[in-house]
Amino acid sequence: MEAAALVCSANSNIRFGCDALCKRCRHLIPDRRRQRAGAYRPRFQERRYYHDPAPNLLQLAGDAVAMPRAAVLPRVSAALPLLLALALVVFNLLDALLTWRALSLGAVEANPLMSGIFNQGPAVAILMKSVLVAAGAVFLWRCWRLPLARHGMMAVTACYGAVVAYHLIFQFVIL
Repeated sequence: MEAAALVCSANSNIRFGCDALCKRCRHLIPDRRRQRAGAYRPRFQERRYYHDPAPNLLQLAGDAVAMPRAAVLPRVSAALPLLLALALVVFNLLDALLTWRALSLGAVEANPLMSGIFNQGPAVAILMKSVLVAAGAVFLWRCWRLPLARHGMMAVTACYGAVVAYHLIFQFVIL
């Protein structure tokens, strides 16, 4: 009968100091994944952690830093989703007001949908745009636990921030 292969059962916090072959590791256990189960022996999935190819700074420092990981990488604050939603609404309002100012200076709206709405009147356009974006921000804020909503709100807020920066540069530096 051939000997069972050995696998390392250490998690990534322990394995960062291991050599590539793990010959002298005290966490080596027989690999039971290839063994057949007996008549009534239930199988349980083993918890295996793989080596992190890019260790963080605490792992590189080793025992010199005795700070817990949570202190270095704090969890996302509960206020972040609300702050992002408010920033999104403020950036949208600034975008609408700066677009209105640019149109009054003779610029042309590139978005055909917003161009038609701005032709009906700036108050209607600003109100419609603000209500729609505020509803979207509230929806994304309520669905913050979903990764798509988190990434979507961050991306849309960053894009609106870039648009507001473009408006400010265009209107106050170039003109």
